[in-house]
Amino acid sequence: MLPKCYGLRIFSQKCRLLNNFSSMAAIVTALSSTVLTQLHMTWAHVSRKSTLEALLRYNEPTGGFSGYRSLLQQVEGSCVPFITMYLTDIIHASQHSRDENDIIFFFQRARWHEVVTQMLKFQSRPYKIAPSETTTQFIEAHLREVLCDDNWFWQRSKELQQTEAAHADIRKGLEAAGF
Repeated sequence: MLPKCYGLRIFSQKCRLLNNFSSMAAIVTALSSTVLTQLHMTWAHVSRKSTLEALLRYNEPTGGFSGYRSLLQQVEGSCVPFITMYLTDIIHASQHSRDENDIIFFFQRARWHEVVTQMLKFQSRPYKIAPSETTTQFIEAHLREVLCDDNWFWQRSKELQQTEAAHADIRKGLEAAGF
């Protein structure tokens, strides 16, 4: 598990550097999930605080995604935005200003337009990266493998937790013996 966690952490940093905030958010969310955070011995080998915690602040919905919004201000060139922030903004606009008695609330429509315009502005700046057939095949093969079973991640996490617990017992025994 260690190389995969480490690799995902590095991949999330690369996504951040490429302004692929959607993939970065998905990876950071996955690495922060209960299934993975319970792997204490695995995380002991990964410098979680230095990288993952820094990336987590961009996904933080409190404060209106202020970390992510400030990050977007610095974006130049291509970008894959984190859609959750935009959807949250649309929901807030819908909840705070509702149409009543067949009267259209134009402020709400204007806010929706503003949010969608902000989101779509990144479509005019495509990436200049050639697709890699081997990478695509690798990802598709692994996704097919895990998507066949809804409980795969949970079961795998439980297996690793049991392995970690067994190794912790062995380590404690060796430490008690003076090794």
